Amino acid sequence: MNKIKLLSESKNTLLFFGAIVAIGPLAMDAYLPAIPSIAKEMNTSIISVNNTLSYFLVGYGIGQFFGGPLSDQIGRKKIGAFGLIIFVITSFLIASSNQILNIQILRVIQAIGGGFSTVICLASVRDIYGPVDAGRKYAVVSMIMLICPVIAPSLGSFLLKINWQAIFIFLAIYAGSVLFFYLNFIPETHSNPQPKINLNPILKQHFQVIKHRVNDRLLPLLYIFMVMSAVGVLMCFLTNSSLIYMEFYSVSASTFPVLFAFNVIFMIFCTTISIKKMKIINPHKLLRIGLIIQGFACLGLFLLEWSEIAKLEYIVPFIIIAVGSIGLITPCASAMFISFFSKNAGSASAMMSFSVFTSGSILGLISGAVFNNSLTPLFGIMLSASIVANILAHVIPVLDGKYLDVEKNIL
Repeated sequence: MNKIKLLSESKNTLLFFGAIVAIGPLAMDAYLPAIPSIAKEMNTSIISVNNTLSYFLVGYGIGQFFGGPLSDQIGRKKIGAFGLIIFVITSFLIASSNQILNIQILRVIQAIGGGFSTVICLASVRDIYGPVDAGRKYAVVSMIMLICPVIAPSLGSFLLKINWQAIFIFLAIYAGSVLFFYLNFIPETHSNPQPKINLNPILKQHFQVIKHRVNDRLLPLLYIFMVMSAVGVLMCFLTNSSLIYMEFYSVSASTFPVLFAFNVIFMIFCTTISIKKMKIINPHKLLRIGLIIQGFACLGLFLLEWSEIAKLEYIVPFIIIAVGSIGLITPCASAMFISFFSKNAGSASAMMSFSVFTSGSILGLISGAVFNNSLTPLFGIMLSASIVANILAHVIPVLDGKYLDVEKNIL
Protein backbone atom coordinates (compact mmCIF):
# COMPACT_ATOMS: atom_id res chain seq x y z
CA MET A 1 0.00 0.00 0.00
CA ASN A 2 3.02 2.31 0.46
CA LYS A 3 3.69 2.01 -3.27
CA ILE A 4 0.11 3.01 -4.02
CA LYS A 5 0.46 6.02 -1.73
CA LEU A 6 3.60 7.04 -3.59
CA LEU A 7 1.70 6.72 -6.86
CA SER A 8 -1.08 8.96 -5.56
CA GLU A 9 1.46 11.60 -4.58
CA SER A 10 3.42 11.48 -7.84
CA LYS A 11 2.58 13.93 -10.62
CA ASN A 12 3.87 11.37 -13.13
CA THR A 13 1.11 8.87 -12.29
CA LEU A 14 -1.62 10.66 -14.19
CA LEU A 15 0.82 11.39 -17.01
CA PHE A 16 1.58 7.68 -17.34
CA PHE A 17 -2.06 6.59 -17.44
CA GLY A 18 -2.71 9.38 -19.90
CA ALA A 19 0.05 7.89 -22.07
CA ILE A 20 -1.65 4.48 -21.96
CA VAL A 21 -5.09 5.87 -22.75
CA ALA A 22 -3.51 7.81 -25.63
CA ILE A 23 -2.81 4.53 -27.43
CA GLY A 24 -6.45 4.42 -28.53
CA PRO A 25 -6.62 7.85 -30.19
CA LEU A 26 -3.13 7.44 -31.63
CA ALA A 27 -4.14 4.17 -33.29
CA MET A 28 -7.33 5.74 -34.60
CA ASP A 29 -6.15 9.21 -35.61
CA ALA A 30 -2.55 8.92 -36.79
CA TYR A 31 -3.43 7.00 -39.94
CA LEU A 32 -6.44 9.11 -40.94
CA PRO A 33 -4.43 11.24 -43.42
CA ALA A 34 -3.12 8.02 -44.99
CA ILE A 35 -6.54 6.49 -45.74
CA PRO A 36 -6.72 7.77 -49.35
CA SER A 37 -3.14 6.62 -49.97
CA ILE A 38 -3.82 3.16 -48.54
CA ALA A 39 -6.95 2.85 -50.68
CA LYS A 40 -5.03 3.86 -53.80
CA GLU A 41 -2.08 1.56 -53.12
CA MET A 42 -4.31 -1.44 -52.44
CA ASN A 43 -6.68 -0.63 -55.30
CA THR A 44 -9.73 -0.54 -53.06
CA SER A 45 -12.40 2.01 -52.14
CA ILE A 46 -11.90 4.60 -49.45
CA ILE A 47 -14.98 3.19 -47.68
CA SER A 48 -13.17 -0.18 -47.34
CA VAL A 49 -10.24 1.55 -45.65
CA ASN A 50 -12.61 3.70 -43.58
CA ASN A 51 -14.17 0.47 -42.32
CA THR A 52 -10.85 -0.56 -40.77
CA LEU A 53 -11.55 2.14 -38.20
CA SER A 54 -14.99 0.69 -37.48
CA TYR A 55 -13.41 -2.76 -37.14
CA PHE A 56 -10.84 -1.26 -34.79
CA LEU A 57 -13.67 0.09 -32.63
CA VAL A 58 -15.25 -3.39 -32.50
CA GLY A 59 -12.00 -4.97 -31.35
CA TYR A 60 -11.37 -2.13 -28.92
CA GLY A 61 -14.77 -2.72 -27.36
CA ILE A 62 -14.16 -6.48 -27.11
CA GLY A 63 -10.79 -5.90 -25.46
CA GLN A 64 -12.36 -3.59 -22.91
CA PHE A 65 -15.33 -5.92 -22.36
CA PHE A 66 -13.10 -8.81 -21.27
CA GLY A 67 -10.10 -6.84 -20.03
CA GLY A 68 -11.99 -4.96 -17.33
CA PRO A 69 -13.43 -7.98 -15.49
CA LEU A 70 -10.16 -9.89 -15.86
CA SER A 71 -8.32 -6.96 -14.29
CA ASP A 72 -10.77 -7.16 -11.37
CA GLN A 73 -9.68 -10.79 -10.94
CA ILE A 74 -5.92 -11.04 -11.52
CA GLY A 75 -4.92 -7.39 -11.33
CA ARG A 76 -4.55 -4.38 -13.60
CA LYS A 77 -0.89 -4.82 -14.49
CA LYS A 78 -1.04 -8.30 -16.02
CA ILE A 79 -3.97 -7.36 -18.24
CA GLY A 80 -2.49 -4.01 -19.24
CA ALA A 81 0.92 -5.47 -20.09
CA PHE A 82 -0.60 -8.37 -22.06
CA GLY A 83 -2.64 -5.92 -24.10
CA LEU A 84 0.41 -3.80 -24.87
CA ILE A 85 2.31 -6.87 -26.10
CA ILE A 86 -0.54 -7.75 -28.49
CA PHE A 87 -0.67 -4.17 -29.72
CA VAL A 88 3.07 -4.03 -30.44
CA ILE A 89 3.13 -7.31 -32.38
CA THR A 90 0.08 -6.57 -34.51
CA SER A 91 1.28 -3.04 -35.30
CA PHE A 92 4.42 -4.50 -36.87
CA LEU A 93 2.32 -7.08 -38.75
CA ILE A 94 0.02 -4.38 -40.16
CA ALA A 95 3.05 -2.46 -41.40
CA SER A 96 4.13 -5.56 -43.36
CA SER A 97 0.67 -6.25 -44.87
CA ASN A 98 -0.24 -5.58 -48.48
CA GLN A 99 -3.90 -6.65 -48.58
CA ILE A 100 -6.85 -4.76 -47.14
CA LEU A 101 -8.44 -7.93 -45.73
CA ASN A 102 -5.29 -8.69 -43.73
CA ILE A 103 -5.26 -5.16 -42.36
CA GLN A 104 -8.92 -5.34 -41.39
CA ILE A 105 -8.34 -8.57 -39.44
CA LEU A 106 -5.13 -7.34 -37.82
CA ARG A 107 -6.78 -4.06 -36.84
CA VAL A 108 -9.37 -6.01 -34.85
CA ILE A 109 -6.63 -7.95 -33.02
CA GLN A 110 -4.57 -4.79 -32.51
CA ALA A 111 -7.62 -3.10 -31.05
CA ILE A 112 -8.27 -5.97 -28.64
CA GLY A 113 -4.77 -5.46 -27.29
CA GLY A 114 -5.38 -1.73 -27.11
CA GLY A 115 -8.64 -2.34 -25.26
CA PHE A 116 -6.91 -4.59 -22.75
CA SER A 117 -4.23 -2.00 -22.06
CA THR A 118 -6.45 1.07 -21.80
CA VAL A 119 -9.42 -0.35 -19.88
CA ILE A 120 -7.30 -0.73 -16.77
CA CYS A 121 -6.63 3.02 -16.60
CA LEU A 122 -9.94 4.23 -15.17
CA ALA A 123 -10.00 1.30 -12.71
CA SER A 124 -6.37 1.98 -11.72
CA VAL A 125 -7.13 5.64 -11.09
CA ARG A 126 -10.10 4.49 -9.00
CA ASP A 127 -7.75 2.12 -7.08
CA ILE A 128 -5.21 4.83 -6.36
CA TYR A 129 -7.33 7.89 -5.58
CA GLY A 130 -10.60 6.44 -4.25
CA PRO A 131 -14.19 7.28 -5.20
CA VAL A 132 -14.19 10.96 -4.29
CA ASP A 133 -11.21 12.09 -6.37
CA ALA A 134 -11.32 9.46 -9.14
CA GLY A 135 -13.68 11.37 -11.42
CA ARG A 136 -11.66 14.59 -11.30
CA LYS A 137 -8.35 12.74 -11.65
CA TYR A 138 -9.64 10.81 -14.65
CA ALA A 139 -10.69 14.08 -16.22
CA VAL A 140 -7.04 15.13 -15.93
CA VAL A 141 -5.99 11.84 -17.58
CA SER A 142 -8.50 12.50 -20.34
CA MET A 143 -7.12 15.98 -20.93
CA ILE A 144 -3.56 14.62 -21.15
CA MET A 145 -4.80 11.99 -23.57
CA LEU A 146 -6.54 14.62 -25.70
CA ILE A 147 -3.19 16.10 -26.69
CA CYS A 148 -2.66 13.06 -28.92
CA PRO A 149 -5.54 13.69 -31.34
CA VAL A 150 -4.12 17.19 -31.85
CA ILE A 151 -0.72 15.91 -32.94
CA ALA A 152 -1.62 12.43 -34.25
CA PRO A 153 -2.92 13.45 -37.71
CA SER A 154 0.03 15.83 -38.17
CA LEU A 155 2.35 13.04 -37.10
CA GLY A 156 0.63 10.68 -39.51
CA SER A 157 0.88 13.23 -42.31
CA PHE A 158 4.62 13.62 -41.61
CA LEU A 159 5.24 9.87 -41.50
CA LEU A 160 3.19 9.46 -44.67
CA LYS A 161 6.02 11.24 -46.50
CA ILE A 162 8.01 8.06 -45.84
CA ASN A 163 5.10 5.67 -46.39
CA TRP A 164 1.90 4.67 -44.59
CA GLN A 165 3.69 1.69 -43.01
CA ALA A 166 5.85 4.09 -40.98
CA ILE A 167 2.74 5.14 -39.05
CA PHE A 168 2.19 1.63 -37.68
CA ILE A 169 5.89 1.15 -36.96
CA PHE A 170 5.72 4.30 -34.84
CA LEU A 171 2.67 2.92 -33.00
CA ALA A 172 4.59 -0.26 -32.21
CA ILE A 173 7.56 1.70 -30.85
CA TYR A 174 5.33 3.98 -28.77
CA ALA A 175 3.41 1.07 -27.20
CA GLY A 176 6.67 -0.80 -26.61
CA SER A 177 8.07 2.19 -24.70
CA VAL A 178 4.94 2.42 -22.55
CA LEU A 179 5.19 -1.34 -21.88
CA PHE A 180 8.80 -1.03 -20.75
CA PHE A 181 7.93 1.76 -18.31
CA TYR A 182 4.88 -0.11 -17.02
CA LEU A 183 6.81 -3.31 -16.31
CA ASN A 184 9.65 -1.55 -14.55
CA PHE A 185 8.15 1.40 -12.69
CA ILE A 186 4.42 0.97 -12.02
CA PRO A 187 3.24 -1.45 -9.29
CA GLU A 188 -0.01 -3.39 -9.24
CA THR A 189 -2.82 -1.12 -8.02
CA HIS A 190 -5.45 -3.80 -7.33
CA SER A 191 -5.67 -4.35 -3.58
CA ASN A 192 -6.31 -8.11 -3.75
CA PRO A 193 -5.52 -9.70 -7.15
CA GLN A 194 -6.24 -13.41 -7.53
CA PRO A 195 -3.64 -15.88 -8.85
CA LYS A 196 -5.88 -17.48 -11.51
CA ILE A 197 -8.35 -16.40 -14.17
CA ASN A 198 -11.94 -17.52 -13.86
CA LEU A 199 -13.88 -16.82 -17.07
CA ASN A 200 -17.25 -17.87 -15.67
CA PRO A 201 -17.95 -14.70 -13.65
CA ILE A 202 -17.23 -12.30 -16.54
CA LEU A 203 -20.73 -12.18 -17.97
CA LYS A 204 -22.11 -12.22 -14.44
CA GLN A 205 -19.99 -9.20 -13.54
CA HIS A 206 -21.21 -7.29 -16.58
CA PHE A 207 -24.79 -8.25 -15.82
CA GLN A 208 -24.32 -6.91 -12.29
CA VAL A 209 -23.23 -3.58 -13.77
CA ILE A 210 -26.27 -3.49 -16.05
CA LYS A 211 -28.77 -4.31 -13.30
CA HIS A 212 -27.11 -2.16 -10.63
CA ARG A 213 -29.61 0.24 -9.12
CA VAL A 214 -29.14 3.61 -7.49
CA ASN A 215 -32.10 5.05 -5.63
CA ASP A 216 -34.13 2.10 -6.98
CA ARG A 217 -33.45 3.09 -10.61
CA LEU A 218 -31.15 1.68 -13.29
CA LEU A 219 -29.18 4.90 -13.44
CA PRO A 220 -25.82 3.36 -14.45
CA LEU A 221 -27.49 1.68 -17.44
CA LEU A 222 -29.12 4.97 -18.45
CA TYR A 223 -25.70 6.65 -18.26
CA ILE A 224 -24.30 3.96 -20.56
CA PHE A 225 -26.98 4.58 -23.19
CA MET A 226 -26.59 8.32 -22.86
CA VAL A 227 -22.82 8.23 -23.37
CA MET A 228 -23.22 5.75 -26.25
CA SER A 229 -25.43 8.26 -28.02
CA ALA A 230 -23.32 11.34 -27.28
CA VAL A 231 -20.02 9.72 -28.22
CA GLY A 232 -21.73 8.25 -31.28
CA VAL A 233 -21.58 11.77 -32.73
CA LEU A 234 -17.81 11.77 -32.31
CA MET A 235 -17.43 8.25 -33.70
CA CYS A 236 -19.46 9.06 -36.81
CA PHE A 237 -17.25 12.04 -37.53
CA LEU A 238 -14.05 10.17 -36.70
CA THR A 239 -14.88 7.29 -39.02
CA ASN A 240 -15.75 9.64 -41.87
CA SER A 241 -13.40 12.56 -41.24
CA SER A 242 -11.10 11.70 -44.16
CA LEU A 243 -14.13 11.22 -46.39
CA ILE A 244 -15.65 14.56 -45.34
CA TYR A 245 -12.55 16.71 -45.59
CA MET A 246 -10.16 14.98 -48.01
CA GLU A 247 -12.62 13.44 -50.46
CA PHE A 248 -15.77 15.56 -50.26
CA TYR A 249 -14.06 18.96 -49.84
CA SER A 250 -10.68 18.06 -51.44
CA VAL A 251 -8.65 19.13 -48.39
CA SER A 252 -4.96 18.23 -48.69
CA ALA A 253 -3.16 15.76 -46.42
CA SER A 254 -1.25 18.66 -44.86
CA THR A 255 -4.36 20.76 -44.18
CA PHE A 256 -6.45 17.89 -42.82
CA PRO A 257 -4.52 17.66 -39.50
CA VAL A 258 -5.08 21.37 -38.90
CA LEU A 259 -8.85 21.10 -39.32
CA PHE A 260 -8.87 17.95 -37.21
CA ALA A 261 -6.83 19.64 -34.46
CA PHE A 262 -9.43 22.40 -34.06
CA ASN A 263 -11.91 19.79 -32.84
CA VAL A 264 -9.54 18.47 -30.21
CA ILE A 265 -8.41 21.91 -29.06
CA PHE A 266 -12.02 22.83 -28.37
CA MET A 267 -12.48 19.45 -26.67
CA ILE A 268 -9.51 20.18 -24.40
CA PHE A 269 -11.04 23.57 -23.60
CA CYS A 270 -14.34 21.88 -22.66
CA THR A 271 -12.51 19.24 -20.61
CA THR A 272 -10.70 21.99 -18.70
CA ILE A 273 -14.04 23.55 -17.88
CA SER A 274 -15.30 20.14 -16.69
CA ILE A 275 -12.34 19.70 -14.35
CA LYS A 276 -12.79 23.14 -12.79
CA LYS A 277 -16.57 23.28 -12.62
CA MET A 278 -17.16 19.73 -11.33
CA LYS A 279 -15.81 20.94 -7.99
CA ILE A 280 -18.67 23.40 -7.58
CA ILE A 281 -21.43 22.25 -9.99
CA ASN A 282 -23.14 18.87 -10.09
CA PRO A 283 -21.54 16.88 -12.97
CA HIS A 284 -24.92 15.90 -14.38
CA LYS A 285 -25.94 19.52 -14.77
CA LEU A 286 -22.70 20.19 -16.65
CA LEU A 287 -23.17 17.30 -19.04
CA ARG A 288 -26.72 18.46 -19.79
CA ILE A 289 -25.27 21.79 -20.90
CA GLY A 290 -22.71 19.99 -23.05
CA LEU A 291 -25.38 17.84 -24.68
CA ILE A 292 -27.57 20.84 -25.51
CA ILE A 293 -24.60 22.55 -27.16
CA GLN A 294 -23.82 19.38 -29.11
CA GLY A 295 -27.44 19.04 -30.19
CA PHE A 296 -27.62 22.55 -31.66
CA ALA A 297 -24.31 22.03 -33.50
CA CYS A 298 -25.55 18.77 -35.05
CA LEU A 299 -28.80 20.48 -36.02
CA GLY A 300 -26.79 23.21 -37.74
CA LEU A 301 -24.76 20.66 -39.71
CA PHE A 302 -27.85 18.81 -40.85
CA LEU A 303 -29.68 21.97 -41.92
CA LEU A 304 -26.66 23.30 -43.81
CA GLU A 305 -26.25 20.07 -45.76
CA TRP A 306 -29.97 19.58 -46.28
CA SER A 307 -30.30 23.11 -47.68
CA GLU A 308 -27.28 22.47 -49.96
CA ILE A 309 -25.27 25.46 -48.69
CA ALA A 310 -22.76 23.42 -46.69
CA LYS A 311 -19.49 25.01 -47.78
CA LEU A 312 -16.35 23.98 -45.92
CA GLU A 313 -16.09 27.27 -44.05
CA TYR A 314 -19.68 26.84 -42.87
CA ILE A 315 -19.51 23.28 -41.58
CA VAL A 316 -16.11 23.40 -39.85
CA PRO A 317 -17.30 25.54 -36.87
CA PHE A 318 -20.33 23.31 -36.33
CA ILE A 319 -18.19 20.15 -36.49
CA ILE A 320 -15.76 21.66 -33.99
CA ILE A 321 -18.59 22.36 -31.53
CA ALA A 322 -20.38 19.03 -32.07
CA VAL A 323 -17.20 17.02 -31.56
CA GLY A 324 -15.47 19.24 -29.00
CA SER A 325 -18.47 19.37 -26.66
CA ILE A 326 -17.67 15.74 -25.82
CA GLY A 327 -15.01 17.22 -23.52
CA LEU A 328 -17.78 18.67 -21.39
CA ILE A 329 -19.94 15.54 -21.52
CA THR A 330 -17.77 12.46 -20.98
CA PRO A 331 -15.69 13.55 -17.94
CA CYS A 332 -18.89 14.47 -16.11
CA ALA A 333 -20.62 11.25 -17.17
CA SER A 334 -17.56 9.19 -16.15
CA ALA A 335 -17.43 10.88 -12.75
CA MET A 336 -21.10 10.08 -12.09
CA PHE A 337 -20.99 6.57 -13.54
CA ILE A 338 -17.84 5.29 -11.85
CA SER A 339 -18.93 6.72 -8.48
CA PHE A 340 -21.66 4.07 -8.36
CA PHE A 341 -19.13 1.21 -8.21
CA SER A 342 -16.40 0.03 -5.90
CA LYS A 343 -14.71 -3.38 -6.14
CA ASN A 344 -15.94 -4.04 -9.69
CA ALA A 345 -14.82 -0.71 -11.08
CA GLY A 346 -12.94 -2.54 -13.83
CA SER A 347 -16.09 -4.32 -14.98
CA ALA A 348 -18.08 -1.10 -14.85
CA SER A 349 -15.45 0.76 -16.87
CA ALA A 350 -15.27 -2.12 -19.35
CA MET A 351 -19.03 -2.24 -19.80
CA MET A 352 -19.16 1.48 -20.50
CA SER A 353 -16.25 1.35 -22.96
CA PHE A 354 -17.50 -1.77 -24.73
CA SER A 355 -20.93 -0.22 -25.23
CA VAL A 356 -19.53 3.08 -26.47
CA PHE A 357 -17.05 1.64 -28.95
CA THR A 358 -19.37 -1.07 -30.24
CA SER A 359 -22.18 1.40 -30.85
CA GLY A 360 -19.66 3.79 -32.40
CA SER A 361 -18.46 1.12 -34.82
CA ILE A 362 -22.03 0.29 -35.81
CA LEU A 363 -22.88 3.94 -36.43
CA GLY A 364 -19.66 4.31 -38.42
CA LEU A 365 -20.48 1.33 -40.63
CA ILE A 366 -24.05 2.54 -41.12
CA SER A 367 -22.91 6.04 -42.05
CA GLY A 368 -20.51 4.56 -44.60
CA ALA A 369 -23.16 2.26 -46.00
CA VAL A 370 -25.69 5.05 -46.54
CA PHE A 371 -23.19 7.47 -48.09
CA ASN A 372 -24.61 8.61 -51.43
CA ASN A 373 -22.27 11.45 -52.43
CA SER A 374 -24.07 13.60 -49.89
CA LEU A 375 -23.31 14.27 -46.23
CA THR A 376 -26.99 14.59 -45.33
CA PRO A 377 -27.36 10.95 -44.12
CA LEU A 378 -24.18 11.24 -42.01
CA PHE A 379 -25.21 14.50 -40.36
CA GLY A 380 -28.71 13.08 -39.89
CA ILE A 381 -27.28 10.12 -37.96
CA MET A 382 -25.20 12.49 -35.80
CA LEU A 383 -28.25 14.66 -35.07
CA SER A 384 -30.38 11.62 -34.16
CA ALA A 385 -27.72 10.33 -31.76
CA SER A 386 -27.45 13.72 -30.07
CA ILE A 387 -31.24 13.99 -29.67
CA VAL A 388 -31.35 10.58 -27.97
CA ALA A 389 -28.51 11.60 -25.62
CA ASN A 390 -30.33 14.80 -24.65
CA ILE A 391 -33.55 12.94 -23.94
CA LEU A 392 -31.77 10.43 -21.70
CA ALA A 393 -29.88 13.18 -19.87
CA HIS A 394 -33.17 14.77 -18.89
CA VAL A 395 -34.71 11.42 -17.91
CA ILE A 396 -31.83 10.83 -15.48
CA PRO A 397 -32.38 12.85 -12.30
CA VAL A 398 -29.79 15.20 -10.86
CA LEU A 399 -28.58 13.35 -7.79
CA ASP A 400 -27.41 15.19 -4.71
CA GLY A 401 -24.09 14.53 -3.04
CA LYS A 402 -25.13 11.58 -0.88
CA TYR A 403 -25.57 9.33 -3.93
CA LEU A 404 -22.02 10.05 -5.04
CA ASP A 405 -20.77 8.29 -1.92
CA VAL A 406 -19.77 4.96 -3.37
CA GLU A 407 -19.80 3.29 0.00
CA LYS A 408 -23.61 3.58 -0.05
CA ASN A 409 -23.82 2.11 -3.55
CA ILE A 410 -21.35 -0.80 -3.52
CA LEU A 411 -21.68 -3.31 -6.33
